[in-house]
Order: sequence, then structure tokens, then C-alpha cells
Amino acid sequence: MKELGILAALVGSALALRPKRRSGALDFLTGSRGSFLDLSTIATVATAAFGASELFGRRGPSTTTRAPEIPDVPRSPSRSAAAAPPERALRDDGSELSPDMLRLVRLTIAAALCDGHFSPTEKQRLTADAKAAGIEKLVARELDAPRSLREICAGIADTRHVRDVYTLAFAVVRADEGVSAAERRWLEELARELGLDRDATAELERAAVEQIDRAARA
Repeated sequence: MKELGILAALVGSALALRPKRRSGALDFLTGSRGSFLDLSTIATVATAAFGASELFGRRGPSTTTRAPEIPDVPRSPSRSAAAAPPERALRDDGSELSPDMLRLVRLTIAAALCDGHFSPTEKQRLTADAKAAGIEKLVARELDAPRSLREICAGIADTRHVRDVYTLAFAVVRADEGVSAAERRWLEELARELGLDRDATAELERAAVEQIDRAARA
């Protein structure tokens, strides 16, 4: 499975674990060509080594809403601005997962865990889905030793990628409904590590909610 497919599978699993409705969020993030993961720079990161045509050529015409045109937003100085040495991880077949995709895998896992409610059954389900995506061992290690948001966010330099990372995390946390107090604290910490101020995150969330709700109604 190529990198974007791995991320889409893990995002779908993380959404399935959220105690909320999720159809709109799932369609927004992974529904088809034209979904957020296709259009955002997350997709650019994921497909850089392979070419988008190889990943998306087998998909049919878009049947879901397009991802939002996320506006430019101000970015405050980040505690995570210093570049970290590239880290690589292995898929179950021994091939390498790129450092940027490893970051997104860790972010998705962190979003799934952020409310503090994660049962052994949920862990088993996420690990099983990771096995199907070819990253069972990697996800099992990350679940046993979750990374801090500071570590996950360290070294992100591209402004659009910063916005996309926050939007991905917000969509997983929110699903189709609201954000709890514990989830809001987690998102605020993520914003600090990404160097995004409140106005920036409010605009990103507004754009994502609009598209999630539209997808849920489709």
C-alpha cells in the first residue's frame, strides 16, 4: 500500500474510534478524489516519491465535496521551529516510510488518543487496521510509547503544511460533532507547537466544519 493509502486507512480507523458520528468527516478527509487528503499538501508529501497519477489514477470521478480552500493564516513563532534530524521508520514489509508520513501517522494516533479514553478493544482494532495497511509494528510501537506534540511537530517549516496538519487533526478530533474540553486543550497545545494563533485556528476550523457538514448532508 502506498503512503497516501496508508494514511487514509489509519485516519479511517481513528475516526471509527471516536465516540461521535463521523460520516461527514470521513468523506471530507478520504471520500474520493477531491477529498482533503488528495488536495492538501499532505497528499503532496505522501506522493512525492511515487507520483500522484500512480496513486489516484485508479479512482473514479469525484463524488464528494471538494476540500476547502484554506486561507493564508498568520503563524506565530513556534517552539517547534528548529529542524529535527530526519527519522525513518519501516513498514511491515521492510520498506521505508518517509519522515513526513511518519509524522502524520503519529499525529493521527495522537488525535485518536487525545481525549484520554482508549480501551484495550480500541487499541486492538487500531492495530488490526494498521496491519491491513502494512504498518502494524510501527503503530503498535507508537501506541506503547505515544509521542508528544512537540516531538511530532518539530521541524515543520512549510506554512501550508502547518495549516494542513492542524486541519487533519481537528477533523479527526471533531468527527461530525463538537469538541470536548479535553480535546480543546489538546488542539490548543497542537496550535502552540505549530505556531498558529487563535484567529488562525478559528479560521481553519470554520473552513473544515463547513466542509464536513456539507459532506455529511450529501
